[in-house]
Amino acid sequence: MTTSSSNVVFIFVMVYLLTCWVYVSPSGSPQPADFAMVLAIAGGILFARMRFPKSTWYILLPLIGFVYYVVLISTLRTLETGDMEPLKHARYYVFNLLVVIVLSFLVTNKRNLINAVMVTLCISVIILFVLQITLFNFSASRQRLLFNNPNQLAYFGILCASIFGVCIARCVGSRKISTLGFLISTWYVLISLSLSALTALGLLVTIVLLQLGAIRVLLIGAGTVLALTISLQVADPGDSRIVTYMHDSWDNRFGRVEEKLEDEAARGYPRLVEFPEYLIFGAGEGARWRFGTGQIEIHSSWATILFSYGIPGTLLFGTFIWILYKNIGFGLAVYILPAAGYSITHQGLRFTLFWILLVMLIGIGNHQKLAARSANSVV
Repeated sequence: MTTSSSNVVFIFVMVYLLTCWVYVSPSGSPQPADFAMVLAIAGGILFARMRFPKSTWYILLPLIGFVYYVVLISTLRTLETGDMEPLKHARYYVFNLLVVIVLSFLVTNKRNLINAVMVTLCISVIILFVLQITLFNFSASRQRLLFNNPNQLAYFGILCASIFGVCIARCVGSRKISTLGFLISTWYVLISLSLSALTALGLLVTIVLLQLGAIRVLLIGAGTVLALTISLQVADPGDSRIVTYMHDSWDNRFGRVEEKLEDEAARGYPRLVEFPEYLIFGAGEGARWRFGTGQIEIHSSWATILFSYGIPGTLLFGTFIWILYKNIGFGLAVYILPAAGYSITHQGLRFTLFWILLVMLIGIGNHQKLAARSANSVV
């Protein structure tokens, strides 16, 4: 791929990053930003002479195998049931695999594109932050902005914060820019009031500060959060509109923790026990009429992989994550944990930004290896 063609492809990637929070169609349907990424993929395929380091291919091969199995089992379940839903779900995995391949090539061969992704994403979260002046809904206990629901906003915040967090810890680009992006992304998690996302955010902040060696800052941060929590509980709701909003939303949300935990059993999890025969080869996604009336999507990425794609799919995806960890090291792989933890109770595999996070980790890992080899050769 020539420099000019790779720049054109990256422009479409930038358009995706700048608009990935604009939702105009129902969840599970393509959004405007996805069409920009389709153009990026098309450009990558048309102009591609993709050459990856062996380590990158080593990471991608099990992911390719996983997506191949997803398409295979989805096709078989579609033929078995006469329902196209399993095959429709498979297209998201194919789409995101192509995203990973094209972007892995770009960031592996052009270090400056890693910084460009971070800067573009920072501009994106800033634009949304400005727009929230008109989007903020004081009558809602949880904010969603331009997403279809608050959980999508929460996941967006976690993924963005993870990308900015690794850039801060590994000195990728300007720390001022990545810190600003991190703080704004944190705000999105806070106003979404997702319990899972707040837990994931706490883990992410801990990871970043520990990698910076900022134990004292970590303790100060923990004390600040504790003080903020107490202040929201004791503050006079009449002090200001935002204090009133945060006070009432905090009480409402965290007062329902026990009720929320009891509701988890009704979010599709019993399906794994009630239909164990699908755990072997997988049921495919969709066509939920097979499991009774009123069935909903399983609210867990990891349970979805196990139930929908069985033991083969779980082993292939697990192998992908393991090889990724072995190649980029624990210090980078740990940034997957906040998103992975959030995905225990939410389905997050379809969101392309999750896969972009993985690509960023692969790119940063490759460039750090090259820098280390160059330093050793000089010595």
